[in-house]
Amino acid sequence: MDYDNLQDLPDMYAALKHEFEELKKASALMAEREANIYKPMIEQNQMLIQENEELNKFIEQAKAMGLLDEDSFKCIMDSQSEEKPKIVGGKGGCGPAWTRGEIERPEGEKNMGSWVAATYTEEQQARLSVDEFG
Repeated sequence: MDYDNLQDLPDMYAALKHEFEELKKASALMAEREANIYKPMIEQNQMLIQENEELNKFIEQAKAMGLLDEDSFKCIMDSQSEEKPKIVGGKGGCGPAWTRGEIERPEGEKNMGSWVAATYTEEQQARLSVDEFG
């Protein structure tokens, strides 16, 4: 240790202490900025989780009350999965059961004016327990 510079020691200590305090302030400011950057994303994720939980509760209640059949439930669950089903019959729709291979294809047709609907024949209706449109 150089004894000639010992008289500078209090000034050096004060300067280091000041630098340390400035570093603490900068660190706190950075932490605050980081929190402000991530806060909206965290809030959005929490909101999505809550909405998903509410939807699941609603679906379970509808199933328990008999208001939601298995095909509709399957469509809802498929729409919630990472792997999306093919869109048939409109935005986000699953389409009729026969388009998903769950029942045989209708053999009949019905003229609807500007388009023709696929319909189940009387024989298919009796055998499959469905109405004209499935």
